Amino acid sequence: MTTTTETNVQDLMEEWEVSENEVKQVAEHFEVSVEDLCRYQDEDNLRLHCSYDDFFTWMHEDSDVSSLIELLREGSNGINEEQIYTLSNEQVVFMYQ
Repeated sequence: MTTTTETNVQDLMEEWEVSENEVKQVAEHFEVSVEDLCRYQDEDNLRLHCSYDDFFTWMHEDSDVSSLIELLREGSNGINEEQIYTLSNEQVVFMYQ
């Protein structure tokens, strides 16, 4: 018999198209348990992007040109790297914090 947690992990694996080990790596990166990661997904506190470019565009879609130029000047991308994890299939997981 499978538990709810096992079902949620299976759902994440299927949605993200990754192994259980990679789901564990994502949880470790965000310093949460796998169970919490599944709960965050259920609560829409995680967002999956098909690529870093897609994520970057989404993250900065409300930025004006001068703000983006300032980021370039600073040598920054304006993103807290602790909030993202890039999967082996190049998809990016973003955790709202």
